Amino acid sequence: ANGERVSVYSSTPLIGTSLSATAIAIRTMTAATGYLRLSGAISNYAGNASFSVAGITVNAASATLTPGSLVVANGVIVVVAGSFDTSTNQLVATSVTGYSSGSIPVELHGTITNFVSVANFRVRGTLVDASAATFSDGTRIVEPLSASR
Repeated sequence: ANGERVSVYSSTPLIGTSLSATAIAIRTMTAATGYLRLSGAISNYAGNASFSVAGITVNAASATLTPGSLVVANGVIVVVAGSFDTSTNQLVATSVTGYSSGSIPVELHGTITNFVSVANFRVRGTLVDASAATFSDGTRIVEPLSASR
């Protein structure tokens, strides 16, 4: 129904703006506690202490902004992270990272298939080029990993 928060899973890649779902999980945040990360365009901006992302109220009054020159405002595409406060029903952000409309971050989880090289493999049917990817420790893939690793 409208307003439901869901996770949608697909075994096929996105075609244009259409995704064929193979499973849908309805999510609730009323009992959520702990770490939460959301991404999307800011709406309902009334100041850094009150705006919305993906329909969730965010308080980023004490958050670290990246880049440091980030201007938080309606329409700015961000990833916000912090803890969800069930008593106020809002995300208390510890970080807000801004992105230009051409560089929206995407996560893809699944099993690698059709591996040709680091620059040519598929995950859940989606073609991936990881030749410029870095790991969280800062290292880069410079050659395919051998089967013995």
